[in-house]
Amino acid sequence: MISSALSLEAAGLIESQIRGLPQLPAIIRYEDDFLEKVHTLRTGESIWKVEYRGRKNPLSFDDFPAPLSTLIRHWCSWSLSVVSAGTTAIYHAGLRRVYEAEGVSFFETLLSLSPMQARHYWHTQLVQRLTLGSAPGAKSFLIFLCVMGLGQWTRDYRDYASSFSSPHGDKYAAVRAGDVFLAAHEEALIVDHLDSISAHLRAGQHDIGTDDLRAACILVASYQLGMRPIQIARVKLSDVRIFSRGPTPEKTVVHVTFMMAKQRSAQLKRMPMPRRIKREWAILFVEFYDRRSSTGAVIPMPGSVDDAFFGLTPDRVAYAIARYSGRILDEPRSATEFRHTSAQRLVDAGASAEELATFMGHAWIDTGLVYFSTSLTQAERLNKAMAISPLYQEVVKVARTKTIDMAALLKMPPDRQIGGAPHGIPIAGIGACTLGQSLCVKNPVLSCYGCVKFLAINEPEIHVEVRSSFRGVVRQFYDASRGESGQSSTYQQLTRTLEAIQQTITDIDENAG
Repeated sequence: MISSALSLEAAGLIESQIRGLPQLPAIIRYEDDFLEKVHTLRTGESIWKVEYRGRKNPLSFDDFPAPLSTLIRHWCSWSLSVVSAGTTAIYHAGLRRVYEAEGVSFFETLLSLSPMQARHYWHTQLVQRLTLGSAPGAKSFLIFLCVMGLGQWTRDYRDYASSFSSPHGDKYAAVRAGDVFLAAHEEALIVDHLDSISAHLRAGQHDIGTDDLRAACILVASYQLGMRPIQIARVKLSDVRIFSRGPTPEKTVVHVTFMMAKQRSAQLKRMPMPRRIKREWAILFVEFYDRRSSTGAVIPMPGSVDDAFFGLTPDRVAYAIARYSGRILDEPRSATEFRHTSAQRLVDAGASAEELATFMGHAWIDTGLVYFSTSLTQAERLNKAMAISPLYQEVVKVARTKTIDMAALLKMPPDRQIGGAPHGIPIAGIGACTLGQSLCVKNPVLSCYGCVKFLAINEPEIHVEVRSSFRGVVRQFYDASRGESGQSSTYQQLTRTLEAIQQTITDIDENAG
């Protein structure tokens, strides 16, 4: 436990440095890049309530003993002038961890040693004890000493101090391991759900709750466009443009414009990124736009931007994504996982580094190179397409596949018995549809496998024959395109169908065993 009392020597050293600083202003004004407004705080308060991204984050100085707490106030005041309020809050939390671990000796050492001696102390002793969470705060305080000319530091040492090492950590470790990507069956469930409620609206049924409709639109923005919560929260009513409306997906066109985020340049943060919503899901935005435009239909929450389309703060957007996806999937998925998945999906489809950077809103092309290093090789893509790779044999979960025997199938109305001739291949007797083919907006057979309304016939031989027929079509697509067919929607639909067929066969065999 670190003692809260300072030695007379340490207190005297810190007080002597504070005397060389300009007087702390009574009021500090700082910009909120989310709300695009200027906030004011009074420095005399024991806790500074810093507002950013629609929330208030308290910066407490009572954790530090006097006169160290005064020095920390000066550092926070300087930090608010050079970085965002959110970053300052992160730095403050990190510096507090440093104090809890190192005590006042950290501050006393940096103030008393020469820059050369401080570098030796940093690299031989301190860096091993710093964490990924505390290091940014420690480095920011060191830069502050240089800028303010405290101790033996001067502005000339700023670049020198910036070169001090930080704890090693691979921020893309989860991407390389694949832990942040949605599984194929999860993507299928998301798509099925969005397709279902879109078809529900096109059928003239408007009984979907406004909160659920808003969550569905947010999920589209996260899953399809890879938008961050702060970008979704900043979309205004004027940023959503409906170019045409119609009873079919082809007749409905919706564009959404959002801004780049997490950029150091203020100019880049204001750069617009227009995107088109997938036609099949555009009706979700049309319906919510109409409700949002109605007086009182959607009440923006406190802390949201003026005229916000969704009326939520970034935190509430992130919560909505996790909560809504948790209702569709076995477990909630975060906005970060949806963003990573959309990036990897684009790379696997053959996008270039420049195209990925444009889609993701990266200022640097190198940022997205990790997705290319984790992308499937051409051979693995073919294995996936043929549904024979062990990695993809367990893609669709058992819970999604229900079975029915032949006798029960023959007793069902003809409309419930699935049949069709996709790509010229006559297929029938694979199972039943609990909805009825006449009411389904999807292609029969191709979209049945893996659908929650599909009852598969419990005879694996039938599905093996269907799989063999489709493999020939997939192989033709792959050979004709020389491995670049991943960008074809027809090809992608066939590969997803093969995955589901393979899992259906596996499930039936396991249940029979």
